[in-house]
Amino acid sequence: MTQHTIYHVNGSVLHEGEAGSFKEFVEKNKGRLKGARLPLAILTFAKLENADLEGADLSGAWLEGANLESANLEGANFTSADLENANLENANLRGANLRGANLEGANLEGSNLRRANGCETLWFKS
Repeated sequence: MTQHTIYHVNGSVLHEGEAGSFKEFVEKNKGRLKGARLPLAILTFAKLENADLEGADLSGAWLEGANLESANLEGANFTSADLENANLENANLRGANLRGANLEGANLEGSNLRRANGCETLWFKS
């Protein structure tokens, strides 16, 4: 087991604990990640359905194939994040920053994109 720490966007410690990998630690705490600072995190194929990542910083994060179904992502920062083939069905992305995000193959069915920033630059490669 390895010791992991997740910080809040204000710099304070949000969660500390042990897990086999950082991804497992994030999955274990998915309901308590409001305001988490996770830039450049490698969370490919992470199981984050129903996660509370409101206001989280996921800029540049690797979330390829991640399951974020019904997740609360309101106000989250996904600038330049890789969400290729991610499942965002019924996710709340209200006010999220999606500038430069790669959403190729992502499932956005039923997602709330109201007031999301960068929707005009979403990258849907065909």
